[in-house]
Amino acid sequence: MRKIKSENFDEIFKAFLNEQKPHTQSNYATCLRYWLQFSGMNGQATLDFKRNDKDAQTEKKVIGFKAWMIQEQKKSENYARVAQACVRGFYASHRVPLVFTRKEAKKLGEGNRTTTDYLFTKEDLFKMSEQGNLQEKYVVIVGKSVGLRGGDFLTLTYGSFRGSHIDGEAPISLGEVTTQKEHVKAYPFLDSDAVQVVRNMLERNPDAKNEDRVLQLDEQSLTLTIQRLAERAHLQTGGKRIRFHLLRKYLFDRLTAVASTEQAKQIIGKAISEGAYLSTDQLRGIYEKAMPLILINGNSKNHAAIEELEAKFADMSRRLSDLLMDNEVLKQRDLERSKEINELKEQFDSLTPEERKRRVVALRQKKHKT
Repeated sequence: MRKIKSENFDEIFKAFLNEQKPHTQSNYATCLRYWLQFSGMNGQATLDFKRNDKDAQTEKKVIGFKAWMIQEQKKSENYARVAQACVRGFYASHRVPLVFTRKEAKKLGEGNRTTTDYLFTKEDLFKMSEQGNLQEKYVVIVGKSVGLRGGDFLTLTYGSFRGSHIDGEAPISLGEVTTQKEHVKAYPFLDSDAVQVVRNMLERNPDAKNEDRVLQLDEQSLTLTIQRLAERAHLQTGGKRIRFHLLRKYLFDRLTAVASTEQAKQIIGKAISEGAYLSTDQLRGIYEKAMPLILINGNSKNHAAIEELEAKFADMSRRLSDLLMDNEVLKQRDLERSKEINELKEQFDSLTPEERKRRVVALRQKKHKT
């Protein structure tokens, strides 16, 4: 990232940044550096400008900040909107609200995406995982298994896995994870792909403390890792954007194929209605149904051929089961017919010669009439 030239923050800006969560603090620090470069005003000067403003020059300057970010700094509209929101948040934190006209407010909310996200397939993720070392495999395979945002994914520790019955059968619950963005609970699971990678990580780092984070990275590094693996795997993206967050999208789409949107949100950690909450056991059942759609290991051409053979074998097994069932039905009918014949024979044997003769005559007369 190109270094932004600006003076050091004063105590007012530093205090504002210290109030933010770590991932927000980093982003806002960059935004405030751009604001300093644009306006020439540090924290105290930014507040004084507004307090002395009599004709809405502050609001105009904040709107101009967005245009400057796009035109001069070549940032996207969304990036510029975040930077603008940072400045507005700074004013709000000091109870110095900005007042915009309806037209200005509409303009503030505008933000057109200039990029399109690439959607991963099973084969994509399999190819990418084959290109990486153990840490890179962990990012891809565990990332798509738990579906957490980058900041939440980085909070996972060795203790998160040691206390999750890692030797059990997948999917394995990691319990509750409090998300940083929406402050709601996520209930992530490890699929069978991820279980093996996590076991390898634990074996490689036996002396790691429970509170040690598995990855000593930042969110940007997660995306760079994904991009690097995609490049090594020679994915044809057509210019579409690749980022770590797309692993969350990959999982969510597959969960919603077997469950409701609310249930999928509870697993990956998004706000839902109070009455939609399910127990961990219920969520595990949902994840287990989705797991065949999530797994990527062995997703090669050979594995595809094996899957085809397995499908044919399953179809043959089903047909054999049907034939065995039909055979059982025929055997039952044969037993019933044999029983009826034996009963008739016993009745016939119990008749006297005269009764037998009368019955034979009666049957012949009945047949002659028909």
